[in-house]
Amino acid sequence: MTLTARFWSSLSDRIGRKRVLLIGSFALVLSQVLTLVVIHFRGASLYIFWLGGIVEGLSGSVLTLVALTHAYAADVTAPEKRTVVFGRIMAAYYAGVGLG
Repeated sequence: MTLTARFWSSLSDRIGRKRVLLIGSFALVLSQVLTLVVIHFRGASLYIFWLGGIVEGLSGSVLTLVALTHAYAADVTAPEKRTVVFGRIMAAYYAGVGLG
């Protein structure tokens, strides 16, 4: 993930943060679905689980999504309000983890 985060950051500068956030979100959902397939269907191969890990690693996973979300928030908020927005982003992330 740390090797691909730089790629996704530079790509977001070229094609836009929203598009890269959508791609990253889709890849994260795909990797989680592949993991769930292995857990819920006993006949599924362990290779599907590894494929999910590969997809997650190549997409940069949560590391890339958090970095791009902060960059997007910095682009659209006033400098004096960024600290509050960054706090809300992380609070929403950890609330989702806790509730999930």
